[in-house]
Amino acid sequence: MKYPELSITPIKETIFSISYKEIVDEDCFNKFLELERIKNKFNVIPAIDRKLNIEGDKLDVSSKPNGFHLKNKDHILQLRTGSFSFHYLNGYEVFDNLLDTFINYWEEFDKVTKDVLSITD
Repeated sequence: MKYPELSITPIKETIFSISYKEIVDEDCFNKFLELERIKNKFNVIPAIDRKLNIEGDKLDVSSKPNGFHLKNKDHILQLRTGSFSFHYLNGYEVFDNLLDTFINYWEEFDKVTKDVLSITD
């Protein structure tokens, strides 16, 4: 079945996400960030997990890197421990084009990891 291409749509964001079993370390993230296609196309923002720990009257705040957000005008790639997602913003794009873009980014990410990633979701 051929679907119509819409000129206007209520869709604000399209998201593709993959979860995987293996633990990808910061070295693999950095290799992906250094790829020319990625480096030249995205602004990189580290993702930080912050935790509050309260013991008695003492408050401790710890911060730990947990991945990266890569952003440009219309795309966001989110790299996190155990997940990889592609977000398309600000408009409408043909589904097959979006899927191809997502698969290309995923394949580039999978190539720089040490292990073959086992997709769980």
